[in-house]
Amino acid sequence: MVHLISLLGVLTTALVSNLPLSQGQFARGTGLSVHAGTDAIPHFYIVKFPGAPGSAEGQAGAKAFYQQMASINVPFTTMSNYTVLMNGMSIQVDDEYNDAVSMLPGVTNVWQLSATSLERASEPLGELSRQPARPMLAHNYTGVDYVHDTLDKTGREVKIGVIDAGVDYTHPAFGNCFKTPNCRIRYGYDFVGDTTDVKYPQPDNDPLEVCTQHGTHVAGIAAGNDGDFKGVAPNAILGIYRVLNCRLTTSESVVISALEKASTDGMDIVTMSFGFIGKWGESAVGDVASSLAKKGTLVVSAAGNNGNEGMLAIDGPSVSSDVLSVGSADFPFYYSQYMNVTSDEEVAIRRTMNPIHIVVPNLSKVQLVRGFAEGSTSDDTGCGPLSSYTGKVILLQNGGCGLEQKAFYAQISGAVQMIIYQSNDDALYRPDYYDPSLTFPVVSIFNSDAQYLIKKITSTAAVRISSKSDNLIFDALTPRAPSSFSAWGPGPESELKPELLGPGANIYAPFPKYAGYYGHMTGTSMSAPYIAGVAALAMENGKSNANNGTISALVNTARPQIHPTVLRPYSVAQQGAGIVHGFGATASQIIFDIRTVNGTFPDTNWRDFDVFFKYTNTGTTAFNYRLTSTGTISSSGFDSKKFLAIPPISNKKIPAIWLSTTSLKVAAGKQGEFDINLDHSAHDRQDLFLYSAYLTMYPASGVSQGFNYTIPVMGFSYMSTQVPVLPPLSSGLPCLVQSGENICLNSLRTFAPPTNYPSIAFRLQHPARRVRLMIAKSTTPTVLFASIAENQMFDYSRNFIGSGSLNYTYTWTGSIFYGTNAASKVYPDNGDYVVVLEAYTYNDALKPTTWTSIPFRWVKPSGKAK
Repeated sequence: MVHLISLLGVLTTALVSNLPLSQGQFARGTGLSVHAGTDAIPHFYIVKFPGAPGSAEGQAGAKAFYQQMASINVPFTTMSNYTVLMNGMSIQVDDEYNDAVSMLPGVTNVWQLSATSLERASEPLGELSRQPARPMLAHNYTGVDYVHDTLDKTGREVKIGVIDAGVDYTHPAFGNCFKTPNCRIRYGYDFVGDTTDVKYPQPDNDPLEVCTQHGTHVAGIAAGNDGDFKGVAPNAILGIYRVLNCRLTTSESVVISALEKASTDGMDIVTMSFGFIGKWGESAVGDVASSLAKKGTLVVSAAGNNGNEGMLAIDGPSVSSDVLSVGSADFPFYYSQYMNVTSDEEVAIRRTMNPIHIVVPNLSKVQLVRGFAEGSTSDDTGCGPLSSYTGKVILLQNGGCGLEQKAFYAQISGAVQMIIYQSNDDALYRPDYYDPSLTFPVVSIFNSDAQYLIKKITSTAAVRISSKSDNLIFDALTPRAPSSFSAWGPGPESELKPELLGPGANIYAPFPKYAGYYGHMTGTSMSAPYIAGVAALAMENGKSNANNGTISALVNTARPQIHPTVLRPYSVAQQGAGIVHGFGATASQIIFDIRTVNGTFPDTNWRDFDVFFKYTNTGTTAFNYRLTSTGTISSSGFDSKKFLAIPPISNKKIPAIWLSTTSLKVAAGKQGEFDINLDHSAHDRQDLFLYSAYLTMYPASGVSQGFNYTIPVMGFSYMSTQVPVLPPLSSGLPCLVQSGENICLNSLRTFAPPTNYPSIAFRLQHPARRVRLMIAKSTTPTVLFASIAENQMFDYSRNFIGSGSLNYTYTWTGSIFYGTNAASKVYPDNGDYVVVLEAYTYNDALKPTTWTSIPFRWVKPSGKAK
């Protein structure tokens, strides 16, 4: 049976049993939507056929699909053909035919098309003042400066494909050229064009970034070269593939086309700084990215900025096993724009940039006050009328209302600028308006800096500030820690993700010329191209993708970071192997056949198991190292009551690791072996903890080369049948709902389409391989009668609370699968029924988690027989 991943629906707001289900997902008929951030596109699908891409069998598969669709009289439109990395196509077809398409004998997989969006994007109203090129501060910490200066490796002749929002190739960091002789940007294509509707792209040959900044920034980090600014691989060859439009939106079909083009252009490395949240490794874009990796291209992808969502929050396609997933770390120093407290010239307060479309005001000794509501001395949210603040800068608290509302009242008050302070000291993000016509200046600052200012305002007659578009170097508040925004793993099938971290917080790198030449961005979008650049340095120094040498060099020389108070390494699920070591990745000589250990056996009683490693010495000298193991912080995504825990809960239990040897010796050009026994029986299965550790190899004698080898180890200590994929019943979910009312029912309700329809609201705390919805007669609730949603409910994301995606809601239109023909849908007879929901975690052949609704009364439409 083909798995049709159907994700129909729109995000709506609901209240269920007085529980806020805002931005819950609603769907009619045979589909469900995913959470906010990744949107299913109705009537658009990606279809995969048997046979290798471009082969005779593959061509026959496509031809057979056309014939089979004609034979069942299903009209459709071909949008794109895929013949390089996938034998398939994207099509437009009415959603009522999705089951019929999935059941064709010549179809191996069907996915409903998904779109994704990055942060809001605004265009400058005019050309902004030029910011200077500055050195990348992270290079000193990662060892990239040493690779440039001592090893003289800069990525020469290595091809990096940047799949993003295009690039301003007129920028000096890229040589002010495109596809001309001796130009470093030798390849490129625009797959999306000028349209804002990603369903109907308008491709062209020019990937110039004209309306956003993201693509130029990403490409600059990987390979920019402009005076003092040096990207990681400043002499690498670039391929620029534009897939993000002026709204920074794209779809899987557009990305797949770009991946195929990068393959035909011969890219050695491909980097993607966007993701599809909640995807499984077998998603359409994950399938194609894996195919590219298997053909010998290193595929690097951002893990995602879902750090506030707890565990199991990695974006696709980085969740795919063949794709390198990159998270973010805070580095010790970074550039930031700032303001001086001019009543105390020694104090500089770091701040963000203004929204990109707003001309930055130069302030000179302007009074700073708290922006209180009229008649209040405590309400500083700025969500209502304010006192008069003519000519002053006002300090407002984040939250309570949208930024646009704050700007409206601030402007009326006569203020000249807003400073928004956060509720914590997590990463600072540049504030931006949904409405680009708003031009009121606004910046944001850390909570700790705001408290300093508030104290000073309270104790000083007049606090004045000065500010301009300049940068200082500041100390990070949490140096070397995984960034608070960086997504936690593991993947939905317990994949070890992310695999390592790169610099991603407040990165200063190229912007398009019209946006000031240089600027700051934060996110795993910045970490991924940094890792791609390091890979280019390693490849110039002889590392190869063919034997996994490049990816092993990156992962197995990374540096695990220690929690400053717990004094243990952070969980592998948060930091992977640790922070990238540019020199280690470039100069390393050992390749490990197993670069990470996934120690999850979710469906067995095993509490210990063996792992066997082979390692190859590609260097010219013998390898003589000591082998040790180190336990990390253990983490759980669930609390003691089996509710989702955000942030994850930690404890100090560690696995026991037996080493077959503590000495690793192998001659140059030879191969060695060792094995370990991993025992996690110290963990109580009921605690639902993920354990992790590191195998560390350091020189047996003499001075270290500046890096060690590490292998991260991670796994769940519990079985899949123990996973609380559904929340405890005290949450009020799942429940039966009348469509349109969105209130959990607690008594018998009659449903008689088309007058009213039943809906099932449910929340997933863990990804689910499959969800089944069935009905049973209320008198025999354990005897299943028929399925109401059967063939399309696979590979579900967990719900994401911070994104406003609190639940799935499926609206049943009344038809069932009955008898042996799964394509035949009919209406059940009148009577009293219950809904039975089954949720499977990893394997749909094992026992599911089951929920049964209260009874409801069914009245089928008149004239409809079973």
